[in-house]
Amino acid sequence: MKLVEYLESKMESVQHIPHIEELILSNDTNKAIDILEQLVESKLTPTIKFDGMPAVIFGINPENGKFAIGSKRIYTRPAHSEKEINEIYSDIDELRVIFLDLFKYLKPYVKSGMYMGDLMWRKDKPLRVNGDNIVFQPNTIVYQVPKDSKLGKEIINKPYGMVLHTKLTGQTLKTMSKSSDIDIEKFKSIPEVWVGDAKIDTYAGNDKKFDFSDIAKDINDIKKYYAHASISDIIPLTRLQPIFNKLNQTQFDKTTSVDKKIRNFNWYNKRSIQ
Repeated sequence: MKLVEYLESKMESVQHIPHIEELILSNDTNKAIDILEQLVESKLTPTIKFDGMPAVIFGINPENGKFAIGSKRIYTRPAHSEKEINEIYSDIDELRVIFLDLFKYLKPYVKSGMYMGDLMWRKDKPLRVNGDNIVFQPNTIVYQVPKDSKLGKEIINKPYGMVLHTKLTGQTLKTMSKSSDIDIEKFKSIPEVWVGDAKIDTYAGNDKKFDFSDIAKDINDIKKYYAHASISDIIPLTRLQPIFNKLNQTQFDKTTSVDKKIRNFNWYNKRSIQ
């Protein structure tokens, strides 16, 4: 079964689509290896799972043509004005303040499309300089960007930073489909908000493609092990562990990109999984 077929079958019955790590833990190891092989063969476009917080959904509401913003509450209660933000998020002051700011900053520049992303820094959790690096911690992971790098110079004066991972399209908020087809250039002119994408090659450094050759070798080693393993062997976690150690510990080029270990991946094939 092709990955896109597998994902479509999941989307028909459940809202949550398992990450590749979950496939291993649920003993669906063959499917995990199949996904990894498709990745190595460049049949999939991987994206980084950034550890941002909170999630932000914004853009033009297809139901009325107005700019809207919010958390996942947007599917039932979209906020189209500062008044509506104050009403909808009166119970969570942190979100209310964030969305009031982002509403003001984003609305003049977003004329089409609806997007989903994660905040990486904000006014109350700002960027800070530590030695040669710009440091920020939206949630659990601490990210570092060399301050003299191209990315460092882009973000240093921005009070908000956001990574977009999903574009939403459709006739209604509740029925919108997801994709990773995001033109990030349209957001570059926003003065107060840095907006980036989640594509792994964006952060691979020196305009290089991410190299999965070592992972391909590991996959072949695991497949050979499978051919000779007995049914009583505990394979899923122990044999795939080295691959995920490599994925999670890969360092990007320190001179041009985010210098941080990747926690995990999302996998895309014409469809966004988030």
